[in-house]
Formats: sequence, structure tokens, C-alpha cells
Amino acid sequence: MSNFKANISTRVMYYDPEYKMHVTLMVTGSADVSSDSRTGNVDDIEYVMTVATTALMEKFAELSQENVSYKDLMGRNADFAKAVADSFTGKDIVVNSFVFDAINPDEKSQNIIDQREKLKAFNSLSEEEKRKKMEETNRAAQEYLNRLTPEQRQKAEEEAQKRMQEMAAERDKMIAEARAVAAGGAAAVSAPKFCTNCGAPSKGGKFCTNCGQPY
Repeated sequence: MSNFKANISTRVMYYDPEYKMHVTLMVTGSADVSSDSRTGNVDDIEYVMTVATTALMEKFAELSQENVSYKDLMGRNADFAKAVADSFTGKDIVVNSFVFDAINPDEKSQNIIDQREKLKAFNSLSEEEKRKKMEETNRAAQEYLNRLTPEQRQKAEEEAQKRMQEMAAERDKMIAEARAVAAGGAAAVSAPKFCTNCGAPSKGGKFCTNCGQPY
């Protein structure tokens, strides 16, 4: 029996109930597996990666529907490990363990989360504290603007406008991707390079040319 490891790295669009937004998560982990028929070569590792990633995507979609925050996903490692192990049933591969290394929002998602955390903290202040905070912010902004030349001020305004447009475009993109995932479910994931049933290389289409099972 051969023992080998497959490292998993994927990007997941996940709806977070706490922030009421779709978050792009960068996910990394590894699966330790054993097999009587596979030796752990490059094709074997890629096959394990493909099957495991598909199972993980389905589990992420399930937990999203259960209103689990992305911050709690690392604590659900056992649920993901079971999903990965179950996905290899009947494939002559035994999953000895699956462990996440990290589940983190990408930079743009993290920036939005940080902004919402600041807004949440601001809303928790008393009216007097809010007034003082706004006065401090406005005073600091005015002092900054006063130090700028007319050219620098124009450039700052242009950059702010550009950033607003980029954020709006990114929001629309995230919404479109989320709708695609919701409409297609697991089918929204890129087509696997290997059949998740028999392990034969994918040649395109919706069905495996070796065993006939749908992708």
C-alpha cells in the first residue's frame, strides 16, 4: 500500500451571514491518503486534489446555506475531512486525514470586512462619542487637504473616484459569481481534469469517456 499527500489550494466564493456579503476565500490544506493501486505519482496526486476540491466546494456551499460565518469554518475541519473521505468511497483510496492550513479572505474582501468592522464599532458608540469622532475625522481630513497643492488635491480626488469605481466593479463581479455558483452548484466549479468516479483523464464534455459517469 502506498501513502502520499496531496496539497489543496483553491479559491471559494462564500456567503457570510455575519457581514451579509459574498467573501472570496483563499483556502489551503492537505490530504494524507493510502491506496493499493496508486503509487502517489503526479497524476495520482492531481486526481486526489481534483476529487477532494470538488468535495470541499460542495461542503462550503452547504455550510453557506446553514449561515456559518467564514470565521468559524476552520473549526468545522472535521466536517470537511468527512466530506473528503466520503468522496473517495469505492475509489481504492483511503483518506487518513484532511487538515486545513488556512481559510482567509482575499485582500479585497478583507478590506471590505475591515470597513464594516469599523462601521460596526462606530455604530456602537454613544451619540456624543460619534459626534466627537466625526469632528476628529473631519479635522484630520481638512488638515490633510490644506497641506496639498491644487495639483495634489486634484490627484487625490481622482484616485478616490477611481477607487470607488473599482469597488463598485468588484461588488458587481462578486454578485455575478455568487449567482453563477447558486445557479450551477458544484457545476460552477471548473471541469475536473480527472473523472471523480474512475480517475481517467477528462477529455471534455459532460461525461467520462472511460466509465460514462457525468462530471
